[in-house]
Amino acid sequence: MMPAYSIQGYLSALRFRNSCTVLVEGPTDREAVSRVELELRRRGRLGHKPVVVDSVEIVKGDGLLLGNREYVEHVHSICTRAGARLGALTDREYRDFDFLGGVRDLRRRHCVLRRSLYWTRGHSLENYFLSLPYFNAFIRFQFPDRVSEAALGTIATYFLSAVRWAAAFSIAAYTTKLLNRCRGVCEVGDWRGTASGELLLDCAGLAGRLTSARGVAAADAAFLAAEIPRFHSVLEQLNDRSLDSLVTHGHVGVELIWRAVAWALAREGVDQEVVAGVARGFDDTKRRCAVHRFAEEAVRGSTDTPVGLWRWLRQNT
Repeated sequence: MMPAYSIQGYLSALRFRNSCTVLVEGPTDREAVSRVELELRRRGRLGHKPVVVDSVEIVKGDGLLLGNREYVEHVHSICTRAGARLGALTDREYRDFDFLGGVRDLRRRHCVLRRSLYWTRGHSLENYFLSLPYFNAFIRFQFPDRVSEAALGTIATYFLSAVRWAAAFSIAAYTTKLLNRCRGVCEVGDWRGTASGELLLDCAGLAGRLTSARGVAAADAAFLAAEIPRFHSVLEQLNDRSLDSLVTHGHVGVELIWRAVAWALAREGVDQEVVAGVARGFDDTKRRCAVHRFAEEAVRGSTDTPVGLWRWLRQNT
């Protein structure tokens, strides 16, 4: 791997490029933006100037103690102030959400700063993938002959409830400062279904696992277990499905939804190997299927993608 640029070195490289450059946080973001650029170009919607999508890992030569999102925003600020043509996409994370006494989105549209720094609409890029067709796309691709239409129908029945619980879990884990301890803690068996198409999450079981497997203090885990249904009740009262998708954590929350989808398949008697693969496997294939559909949505002009960034590409190529 080539050594990372310093920021000044990257700025010099940008000045020598005869291309339009977009800086992103990591490999999934790079893959998604590159795929959209390819599809737009295939349809003649971009100019003749090439597009380069860089991951911020190549600009860490200065060794600043910043996370990827902060590094992208720092590099973008320095380079654009110096006159470089640079677009950027970063995760919104939980900026401009209010969880004190409720759940509010204080920014009702995509955010753009300094004309070419775009935030994702929800917590991260993966939040654009939180609709049923994205999940079905993977299942149909990976298991075309092993999941029946009836099983897909069961997933559809419970899907929105799964997203709402994932949102509640995400907010509770974030506000209790336990997010980093919650990755991978949910199991398929933590879900239960009701006849009305609602899911129930075993919050006490999750709390016990956090204590036994992750070393979280019992009192802290119990507090999280109480906060999850509290935030779920808040979201139920608001009944805003788009808000559910925005506040779900792009990693921890999405894991919960895959476990719920796997639970729905198990309920329909789908082979255990398939259930296990849906719950915890095939991460690369899940990502590729999601990126493919994301690019299709983008070229159709869907506002469930960062449309401002695509407009900026058209204007600068």
